[in-house]
Amino acid sequence: MEIVKVSYDRNLSCDAIHLDSSAQIKTTAPKDNNGDGTSFSPTDLLCTSLATCCLTIMAIKARSGEINFENVEATVYKEMGSNPRWVQKVKIVFYVPEIWSGKERKIMENAAKTCPVFLSLNPEMEKELVFNYR
Repeated sequence: MEIVKVSYDRNLSCDAIHLDSSAQIKTTAPKDNNGDGTSFSPTDLLCTSLATCCLTIMAIKARSGEINFENVEATVYKEMGSNPRWVQKVKIVFYVPEIWSGKERKIMENAAKTCPVFLSLNPEMEKELVFNYR
């Protein structure tokens, strides 16, 4: 099933168009790999995909379980490995208002750890999910 059309734009940049919605994403090589860092790098998108997948699956679980999901945010951290160059570690820190009971926290944290992107990533990649209740 076709989902995205990607074209090389020049200067180590690509444009991706989502075929159903026409939404666009531009990527560029990062500064530490011959690029100018003016947009998401492909590996930034990989890590961002994990964060957005976790949040989406958590939101679906919240909706079905009538759990408040307002004002939940995440910050993404990435560490690159070398020889070969790869995403060695991704860390997602979730910021959650003090709105969930202990049971709800377990449900939501498990939802994040079982999202499709988390389950699809290389098992050798370190994936750290941190929940900061504030």
